[in-house]
Parts: sequence; structure tokens; C-alpha cells
Amino acid sequence: MISFSHINILFFLLIVLILIILFFTLANFSANPSLRCNVAQYGVLASLVLQLICILLWLNYDPFMMISEYNRGFQFFFGVPFNEVIGVTMAFGIDGISLLFILLTVFIFTISILFSKQSYLPNFCKFLITLFILEFILVIIFSVLDLFLFYIAFESSLIPMFIIVGAWGSRSRKIKAAFYLFIYTMSTALLTLIAIFYISLQVGSTFYPDLLNYNFTINEQKILWIFLFLTFATKIPIAPFHIWLPEAHVEAPTIGSVILASILLKLGGYGFIRFLIPLFPFASHYFLPFVYTLGLCSVIFASLTTLRQVDLKRIIAYSSIAHMNMVVLGLFANNYQGLEGGIYLMLGHGLVSAGLFLLVGVIYDRYHTRLLRYYGGLIQVMPIFGILFFYLHSEM
Repeated sequence: MISFSHINILFFLLIVLILIILFFTLANFSANPSLRCNVAQYGVLASLVLQLICILLWLNYDPFMMISEYNRGFQFFFGVPFNEVIGVTMAFGIDGISLLFILLTVFIFTISILFSKQSYLPNFCKFLITLFILEFILVIIFSVLDLFLFYIAFESSLIPMFIIVGAWGSRSRKIKAAFYLFIYTMSTALLTLIAIFYISLQVGSTFYPDLLNYNFTINEQKILWIFLFLTFATKIPIAPFHIWLPEAHVEAPTIGSVILASILLKLGGYGFIRFLIPLFPFASHYFLPFVYTLGLCSVIFASLTTLRQVDLKRIIAYSSIAHMNMVVLGLFANNYQGLEGGIYLMLGHGLVSAGLFLLVGVIYDRYHTRLLRYYGGLIQVMPIFGILFFYLHSEM
């Protein structure tokens, strides 16, 4: 194994992401024509460098490290006090769950940049800047160890996604879809902000290990659980908070749909795993019937709605809702098998949904329609495409 014990690879990954964003920002305003012409090649190179760093992060992760009361099993830890008045700590670290989602994030963005290089999008340099900013925010979400900073990064991910849908969307309703995405997810997130302020006043800190060591009362757990659940349920999404997802998928460019389905839908599940269930165990058990009812209804509703769709993106979008609600049922199963199954299901859905949206993007670039009735007999002229589409859709 290659050892980098004297280097915090997580910190190095974040620094490299910042440098990449600065480089493409300077390239966007540069008067050098060769730099602007080769920006796609530089984007691919930058994504491959990030992929290499993540492989090093994976190779140097120790699954057998001793867990202490302070680090709680998080590795590559670094942090400094950020605001001692409200108890915010700028701390970062990863465990096995965070590592898997960071690996998925960087891999999906690498594939997305390789695909978008062939898509001839307008203002491609600005598109790359937006992608790398979103990737930077997502890595922070999966590694930050402070609830308040997690919330800031969680909501900040809406901004680049709003821009991607609104600026590079493929159809006329893209602005409406972008506002659907923003308003639905932002409205429920205000409840979590109220909950975080209460936690900060009550505990005196929003540092994750401190929150794990604090015993909330039963009534506090119930109220705070509801506030956080609504935010994460909207991001998954659980019906009836799902209205924004089909609109955003249909109007987003192919890469926007890939990132939305592969990564952003996982933020709600990650929030359940990282904060909701560990911090409020009694409330999580108390609301199990409610979660099971909502999850099962969402699975049935989304599955039946999928059957009546004629747009390929809508088919994948509604099937993703059903898929992610199965994840919710696994996460709240109150056993390790359900938790592990939910995590693996999220990772599998991230890969499969990305492949399906990329395949839909391939035929949309050629025929400029996503309606099923125009693709009868497609396997006769694109047999490899048909095999890939059949395989990926069977995995859903």
C-alpha cells in the first residue's frame, strides 16, 4: 500500500478542488485563445487528478482504526474553532460511509465531465466552473463534522444546481423547473435552521461528537426529529414532497440529471444516517410507523406513476423516487442489515441512474426527443445501446 500518513489526503483533496476552481475562473476571463480552446481537455485532466487523489484516500483509509470518544472513528481529521460564541467548529473527517459517498461523487463527476466534453454546451468554461464548485460543496457535505456547517453546505448545493438547470436546461420550462427545485427544498430547510439554533443554544456546540454525547429529552427529540426529517425527506424525495424532482429531471441537461439522481438525491439519505437516526434514536423508533407508511405509499405511488409515463426522463425520475423510498425503509429498519442494505442501494442507484441518464442523453442528442413512441425498433440500429439500456434498467 502507498502510505501518505504525513499528508492529510482529505485536506489535500479540498485544496486541489479550490485550485481547480480558481484555474477555470481565471481561464474564463483569460484573453489567451489557446487556453480557452483547450478548456475541455483541462477539465478532463483535472477530474482525473481528483479521481487519483480519491483512490489514494481509499487506499490509506484504515477500517480497523480504534474509535475514541473524540474522533468517533473519523479519519483524516482536521479542524479549527470557527465561532466559539455559538459553538461552531470547522472540523472535517471521514468514516467508511463518508468515504463511499466521496468516491461515488468524484467518480460521477469524472464521467460527467468526460460526457459533457462531447456535448458542445454553450459557455463550457462556466459550466465546468459550476460543476467543480458543486463537487467541492458535495465533498464538504460528506466530510464536515459540524451540524451548522453541514446545513450551510447542504443548502449551498442548491445554488450551482439551480444554475445548471436554469442556464443549461434543454427545454423552455427550465426556469420554472429551477425554481421548483429551489423553492421546494429551501422551504422545508428553514425548519432545520430553527432546529440547529435550538440545538446550539441547548448543547452549546454543533460539533458532531459533542451532539452524540448529549442526551436530548424525549419531547426535544420528537420536535427536532420532525424538523430535520422534513428537510431530508424533501431531498430524497418522499411523497408528497416529490413534485420538484420530475420537473427538474426533464428540464435539466443530461449532466444535470446525472448529478441530481446520482448524488443530490443521496443527501437526504446521508442526513438520515449521519444526523437524524444517531442524534434522536428514541424519536426515530417512535416515528417508525409513520416512516414506514409514508415510504410504502411513496414506493407504490411512484411505481404506478412510472408505468404511465411516455418521457424517458420521467420514467427514470419516478422510478428513482420508488428506489430511494426503498432506501428509507432500509435505513429505518432498526438493524445493521437494513442500514447496510440502504447504503449499498444508494450507491447502486447512483451508478445505475447515472448510466441510464447518460444513455438517454445519447439518443436525445441524436434525435432531440425523449418520447417512447419514436424509438420503436431502436435495438435494430443500435444493438449495443439497447443491451446497455436493458441491463441498466433491469438493475433499477
